[in-house]
Amino acid sequence: MTLAEAVATIAEAACREVRYVPLSVQDYVAELVQQGWPLADAESFADVIEPLRSGKDEYVSDGVQRALGRPPRTFAEFARSTAGAGGWQT
Repeated sequence: MTLAEAVATIAEAACREVRYVPLSVQDYVAELVQQGWPLADAESFADVIEPLRSGKDEYVSDGVQRALGRPPRTFAEFARSTAGAGGWQT
């Protein structure tokens, strides 16, 4: 699932407009710094999420089943549950 697909899923579940605006790594870091993050932390976080941005973290593992003892939910199920609990209200 790409970030754009995840945002579209959240928008659908929340019944509201949510847009994904891709930023360059430099612009993303600058945005975090503007929000008060220390530069080194912003750069480190940008490095951590790079696999998500580039689609390199798409594998499915059994971590949820092993950790929680239940089958994992789909992202759409998570989004609907979170929206139903008021997670994305304005």
